[in-house]
Amino acid sequence: LAKWFACQQGHLIRCPEPPQPENRAMAAELQEPTKPQNSYWLWLADNRESIAKEAGSSKGSAVGKLAGEKWKAMSAAQKKPFEQEAAKRKAVDELQ
Repeated sequence: LAKWFACQQGHLIRCPEPPQPENRAMAAELQEPTKPQNSYWLWLADNRESIAKEAGSSKGSAVGKLAGEKWKAMSAAQKKPFEQEAAKRKAVDELQ
């Protein structure tokens, strides 16, 4: 595992095959750290169900297209709570 990570960072010339996760803990080690969600994704998480009903489909492409249109049409005042929450989460992430 250590050799694979060293290879990913460019320290080795000949890289071994990436290890296959043997258990849940090892799989978690191989995942990239996640970034906090931005304001759009926070809003979408709260409204996905209603947008899917409106779109008539729960397909990601249909929901995403309609959600993008709705997000662009929202006023700054409507977006503000989501932007504040995203800023809070970003600040907490930067402290870690």
